[in-house]
Amino acid sequence: ALYTSPHLVDFRERIRVDGRMIPKERVVDFTRRWRECGYDGHPSFFELTMMMAFDWFAAEHVDYAVIEVGMGDASTRPTSSNPNSHSSPTSPPTTCSFSATRSKR
Repeated sequence: ALYTSPHLVDFRERIRVDGRMIPKERVVDFTRRWRECGYDGHPSFFELTMMMAFDWFAAEHVDYAVIEVGMGDASTRPTSSNPNSHSSPTSPPTTCSFSATRSKR
């Protein structure tokens, strides 16, 4: 899996599994689930995009992922991959649950 930025033509270029961009339907589904989850905070574009990538990677059961974590400024600093750890002041608390459906490969 691959998570990079910026995209050149299509937002979905940022999130790939086996060279395939995240499907449009998956982007729409994630956005719908995020809006319906009830979280009242204001995560950054980077944070939401990262959550979308991890959600799809989990659904696809990837073995490895190359993750671009930003340039290190306050708005894009990397956070812990442990969902119960809130070590970064910019990371939103984990209040929404996104369960991945196992895909058949």
